[in-house]
Amino acid sequence: MRNFWLSDGSLTVEQENRARIASRKLLAESAKFFRTANPKQREQFKKLRRFYQQATFGPALRTSWKRSRVALFLNDWQLFARSSGLIKNGQMRVVDALKYIQVLRPILEALHNKDDEFFSDLAIAIKFKKNQSRVNAFLAEYSVMMAGKRPVLTFGEIQKILGDMPRRTLREKLEDLRQEYGEFAVPLRRGKVGAPKKTRRG
Repeated sequence: MRNFWLSDGSLTVEQENRARIASRKLLAESAKFFRTANPKQREQFKKLRRFYQQATFGPALRTSWKRSRVALFLNDWQLFARSSGLIKNGQMRVVDALKYIQVLRPILEALHNKDDEFFSDLAIAIKFKKNQSRVNAFLAEYSVMMAGKRPVLTFGEIQKILGDMPRRTLREKLEDLRQEYGEFAVPLRRGKVGAPKKTRRG
């Protein structure tokens, strides 16, 4: 995941698939950590998970697993379209019928079951995706994946991933997240840049 986060976006299909598998493994390990954490850690992790769900799925679709799955389907579809050569010269084409059907299976099942809620939630997911905060989405994902583990990114690397956000702005953002969600929010690895110093306010 470290290589994926720090990449310039020019990843191969195999690299993207490996990153996808790694992200699921890290999320599963975080869930396992939650089950063995002490009461204080569990409470902090619950709050952090709510932040992750809202930043990833949006306030509406985070309310249940059934609704969150619609947002996950949209993510899978976008990854498939980007990595499979589905879009060429601005035109859509069927490149591998079997894989195409597999990734569209949730839509086909919704059609078969006349599941109008699926399509309503899909519209919500698409609208949220257009306005999703990239900063919150990344910081929430990284925080949840690193829960109970040794952090892998420095402050400078996170700043680079977020498009070289001004250092002061990023410091204040991290401070706010830690005040809101506790010690699990955006853990940092010490490096040449080091962890940011806390800023004084008001």
